[in-house]
Amino acid sequence: MVQGLKIRRFSQIMIISVLSLCMLTACKGSGSGDAADGTDGSTVAGSAAANGTEVNKTTEKTSEIPGGTLPDWSEIKAKNPGAVVVIRIEGKNSDEIVTSGTDGVYIDSGNDTGFTDPLTVIYGSKEISTLGDPDVFGKHPHIYIYQEHQIIEYSVFAAMKGDDSDVLAKNNVYDYDTYCQFINNVYSSRSMEADYDTSLQKQVTKSWQTLMISDGNGSGSSFIVYATADKTYTL
Repeated sequence: MVQGLKIRRFSQIMIISVLSLCMLTACKGSGSGDAADGTDGSTVAGSAAANGTEVNKTTEKTSEIPGGTLPDWSEIKAKNPGAVVVIRIEGKNSDEIVTSGTDGVYIDSGNDTGFTDPLTVIYGSKEISTLGDPDVFGKHPHIYIYQEHQIIEYSVFAAMKGDDSDVLAKNNVYDYDTYCQFINNVYSSRSMEADYDTSLQKQVTKSWQTLMISDGNGSGSSFIVYATADKTYTL
Protein backbone atom coordinates (compact mmCIF):
# COMPACT_ATOMS: atom_id res chain seq x y z
CA MET A 1 0.00 0.00 0.00
CA VAL A 2 1.35 3.43 -0.93
CA GLN A 3 2.18 5.82 1.91
CA GLY A 4 -0.91 7.99 2.15
CA LEU A 5 -3.79 7.44 -0.20
CA LYS A 6 -3.27 5.67 -3.52
CA ILE A 7 -6.19 5.95 -5.89
CA ARG A 8 -7.24 3.74 -8.80
CA ARG A 9 -9.06 5.82 -11.38
CA PHE A 10 -11.86 3.41 -12.19
CA SER A 11 -13.15 3.26 -8.63
CA GLN A 12 -12.80 6.81 -7.32
CA ILE A 13 -13.14 9.30 -10.19
CA MET A 14 -15.25 11.70 -8.14
CA ILE A 15 -12.67 11.84 -5.34
CA ILE A 16 -9.85 12.57 -7.80
CA SER A 17 -11.94 15.33 -9.40
CA VAL A 18 -12.43 17.05 -6.05
CA LEU A 19 -8.77 16.66 -5.10
CA SER A 20 -7.68 18.01 -8.47
CA LEU A 21 -9.90 21.08 -8.09
CA CYS A 22 -8.49 21.73 -4.62
CA MET A 23 -4.97 21.29 -5.89
CA LEU A 24 -5.46 23.75 -8.74
CA THR A 25 -7.01 26.27 -6.35
CA ALA A 26 -4.02 25.91 -4.03
CA CYS A 27 -1.65 26.52 -6.92
CA LYS A 28 -3.52 29.66 -7.91
CA GLY A 29 -3.33 30.87 -4.35
CA SER A 30 0.39 30.24 -4.12
CA GLY A 31 1.39 32.09 -7.27
CA SER A 32 0.73 35.57 -8.51
CA GLY A 33 0.24 34.35 -12.07
CA ASP A 34 3.46 36.09 -13.15
CA ALA A 35 5.96 33.33 -12.52
CA ALA A 36 9.20 32.87 -14.39
CA ASP A 37 9.20 33.18 -18.14
CA GLY A 38 12.89 32.49 -18.39
CA THR A 39 14.51 29.69 -20.33
CA ASP A 40 16.83 28.10 -17.80
CA GLY A 41 16.55 26.52 -14.39
CA SER A 42 18.40 29.34 -12.63
CA THR A 43 15.23 31.47 -12.78
CA VAL A 44 13.05 29.02 -10.89
CA ALA A 45 14.02 29.76 -7.30
CA GLY A 46 13.82 33.52 -7.71
CA SER A 47 10.45 33.35 -9.42
CA ALA A 48 9.09 31.01 -6.81
CA ALA A 49 10.13 33.39 -4.06
CA ALA A 50 8.34 36.20 -5.85
CA ASN A 51 5.22 34.07 -5.92
CA GLY A 52 5.43 33.07 -2.27
CA THR A 53 6.13 29.51 -3.37
CA GLU A 54 8.38 27.18 -1.37
CA VAL A 55 11.00 25.62 -3.60
CA ASN A 56 12.53 22.46 -2.16
CA LYS A 57 16.12 23.49 -1.42
CA THR A 58 17.11 20.66 0.92
CA THR A 59 20.78 19.91 0.35
CA GLU A 60 22.90 17.63 2.47
CA LYS A 61 26.57 16.75 2.53
CA THR A 62 26.87 12.99 2.68
CA SER A 63 29.53 10.33 3.09
CA GLU A 64 26.96 7.57 2.66
CA ILE A 65 25.64 6.89 -0.83
CA PRO A 66 21.85 7.10 -1.13
CA GLY A 67 20.50 4.26 -3.22
CA GLY A 68 23.66 2.15 -3.06
CA THR A 69 27.12 2.47 -4.56
CA LEU A 70 28.38 5.33 -6.70
CA PRO A 71 28.64 4.82 -10.46
CA ASP A 72 32.16 4.61 -11.86
CA TRP A 73 32.24 7.83 -13.84
CA SER A 74 35.66 7.17 -15.40
CA GLU A 75 34.37 3.94 -16.90
CA ILE A 76 31.05 5.48 -17.88
CA LYS A 77 32.63 8.46 -19.66
CA ALA A 78 35.11 6.20 -21.44
CA LYS A 79 32.27 4.14 -22.91
CA ASN A 80 29.65 6.90 -23.18
CA PRO A 81 31.20 10.36 -23.73
CA GLY A 82 27.72 11.88 -23.94
CA ALA A 83 26.62 10.56 -20.54
CA VAL A 84 25.11 13.23 -18.28
CA VAL A 85 23.62 11.24 -15.37
CA VAL A 86 22.98 7.73 -14.16
CA ILE A 87 19.44 6.89 -13.12
CA ARG A 88 18.62 4.23 -10.52
CA ILE A 89 15.19 3.05 -9.35
CA GLU A 90 15.12 1.86 -5.77
CA GLY A 91 14.87 -1.92 -5.65
CA LYS A 92 16.23 -2.45 -9.17
CA ASN A 93 19.61 -4.05 -9.71
CA SER A 94 20.55 -2.24 -12.89
CA ASP A 95 21.27 1.41 -13.70
CA GLU A 96 20.53 3.36 -16.84
CA ILE A 97 22.96 5.84 -18.32
CA VAL A 98 21.23 8.98 -19.57
CA THR A 99 22.81 10.84 -22.47
CA SER A 100 22.26 14.15 -24.17
CA GLY A 101 21.73 12.45 -27.52
CA THR A 102 18.64 10.86 -29.04
CA ASP A 103 19.49 7.18 -28.69
CA GLY A 104 19.02 4.79 -25.79
CA VAL A 105 17.97 6.62 -22.63
CA TYR A 106 18.22 10.36 -23.15
CA ILE A 107 17.20 13.72 -21.73
CA ASP A 108 14.93 16.05 -23.69
CA SER A 109 16.98 18.52 -25.73
CA GLY A 110 15.00 21.37 -24.16
CA ASN A 111 16.22 20.49 -20.67
CA ASP A 112 19.25 21.63 -18.72
CA THR A 113 21.45 18.60 -18.05
CA GLY A 114 21.95 19.82 -14.49
CA PHE A 115 18.35 18.80 -13.71
CA THR A 116 17.45 22.28 -12.47
CA ASP A 117 14.34 22.75 -14.63
CA PRO A 118 10.79 22.68 -13.23
CA LEU A 119 10.16 19.63 -15.42
CA THR A 120 12.91 17.36 -16.68
CA VAL A 121 11.91 14.73 -19.24
CA ILE A 122 13.79 11.48 -19.89
CA TYR A 123 12.93 9.14 -22.74
CA GLY A 124 13.70 5.51 -23.51
CA SER A 125 13.81 4.01 -20.01
CA LYS A 126 13.34 0.24 -19.82
CA GLU A 127 13.57 0.07 -16.03
CA ILE A 128 10.39 1.97 -15.10
CA SER A 129 7.95 -0.70 -16.28
CA THR A 130 8.06 -2.39 -12.87
CA LEU A 131 6.34 0.66 -11.36
CA GLY A 132 3.27 -0.17 -13.43
CA ASP A 133 2.55 -2.96 -10.96
CA PRO A 134 0.37 -1.45 -8.19
CA ASP A 135 1.96 -3.79 -5.65
CA VAL A 136 5.39 -2.44 -6.55
CA PHE A 137 4.41 1.20 -6.95
CA GLY A 138 4.52 2.02 -3.26
CA LYS A 139 7.30 -0.32 -2.21
CA HIS A 140 10.20 1.42 -3.92
CA PRO A 141 9.20 5.08 -4.03
CA HIS A 142 12.60 6.63 -4.75
CA ILE A 143 14.48 7.37 -7.94
CA TYR A 144 18.09 8.53 -7.75
CA ILE A 145 19.83 10.73 -10.29
CA TYR A 146 23.60 10.38 -9.97
CA GLN A 147 25.78 13.19 -11.23
CA GLU A 148 29.53 13.37 -10.82
CA HIS A 149 29.39 15.62 -7.74
CA GLN A 150 25.87 15.22 -6.40
CA ILE A 151 22.86 12.92 -6.12
CA ILE A 152 19.24 14.04 -6.48
CA GLU A 153 16.63 11.93 -4.70
CA TYR A 154 13.09 11.86 -6.09
CA SER A 155 9.86 10.35 -4.74
CA VAL A 156 7.54 8.73 -7.27
CA PHE A 157 4.03 10.19 -7.16
CA ALA A 158 2.37 8.83 -10.31
CA ALA A 159 2.69 6.06 -12.89
CA MET A 160 0.44 5.64 -15.91
CA LYS A 161 0.01 5.41 -19.66
CA GLY A 162 0.14 8.84 -21.25
CA ASP A 163 1.26 11.10 -24.08
CA ASP A 164 4.98 11.90 -24.04
CA SER A 165 5.04 14.00 -27.22
CA ASP A 166 6.26 17.63 -27.17
CA VAL A 167 5.78 17.88 -23.41
CA LEU A 168 8.02 20.89 -22.87
CA ALA A 169 6.74 22.68 -25.96
CA LYS A 170 3.12 22.23 -24.87
CA ASN A 171 3.66 23.30 -21.26
CA ASN A 172 5.52 26.45 -20.23
CA VAL A 173 6.37 25.05 -16.81
CA TYR A 174 8.49 28.10 -15.99
CA ASP A 175 5.16 29.78 -15.35
CA TYR A 176 4.05 28.52 -11.94
CA ASP A 177 0.33 28.42 -12.76
CA THR A 178 1.07 26.43 -15.92
CA TYR A 179 3.24 24.05 -13.92
CA CYS A 180 0.39 23.58 -11.43
CA GLN A 181 -2.04 22.89 -14.25
CA PHE A 182 0.34 20.29 -15.68
CA ILE A 183 0.54 18.52 -12.30
CA ASN A 184 -3.24 18.82 -11.93
CA ASN A 185 -3.63 17.09 -15.30
CA VAL A 186 -1.37 14.25 -14.16
CA TYR A 187 -3.46 13.69 -11.05
CA SER A 188 -6.65 13.97 -13.12
CA SER A 189 -5.62 11.33 -15.66
CA ARG A 190 -8.44 9.04 -16.74
CA SER A 191 -6.08 6.14 -17.40
CA MET A 192 -7.66 3.04 -15.90
CA GLU A 193 -4.25 1.75 -14.83
CA ALA A 194 -2.98 4.93 -13.26
CA ASP A 195 -1.46 4.92 -9.77
CA TYR A 196 -1.05 8.00 -7.58
CA ASP A 197 0.36 8.96 -4.23
CA THR A 198 -1.84 11.85 -3.13
CA SER A 199 0.15 12.35 0.08
CA LEU A 200 2.78 14.02 -2.12
CA GLN A 201 0.50 16.54 -3.84
CA LYS A 202 1.61 19.56 -1.81
CA GLN A 203 5.27 18.63 -2.11
CA VAL A 204 4.94 18.21 -5.88
CA THR A 205 3.54 21.70 -6.37
CA LYS A 206 5.80 23.41 -3.84
CA SER A 207 9.00 21.79 -5.06
CA TRP A 208 8.48 23.05 -8.63
CA GLN A 209 10.91 20.34 -9.68
CA THR A 210 9.42 17.24 -11.30
CA LEU A 211 11.05 14.37 -13.14
CA MET A 212 9.11 12.68 -15.93
CA ILE A 213 10.45 9.38 -17.25
CA SER A 214 8.96 7.73 -20.34
CA ASP A 215 9.60 4.33 -21.86
CA GLY A 216 8.87 5.87 -25.26
CA ASN A 217 10.73 8.25 -27.55
CA GLY A 218 8.44 11.27 -27.49
CA SER A 219 6.15 10.05 -30.25
CA GLY A 220 2.95 9.57 -28.24
CA SER A 221 1.40 6.88 -26.05
CA SER A 222 3.93 5.53 -23.54
CA PHE A 223 4.25 4.36 -19.98
CA ILE A 224 5.29 7.33 -17.84
CA VAL A 225 6.50 7.73 -14.26
CA TYR A 226 6.44 11.08 -12.46
CA ALA A 227 8.58 11.89 -9.42
CA THR A 228 9.18 14.96 -7.26
CA ALA A 229 12.54 16.18 -5.99
CA ASP A 230 13.18 15.41 -2.31
CA LYS A 231 16.81 16.10 -1.53
CA THR A 232 20.12 16.87 -3.15
CA TYR A 233 23.22 15.24 -1.71
CA THR A 234 26.62 16.73 -2.40
CA LEU A 235 29.60 14.38 -2.56
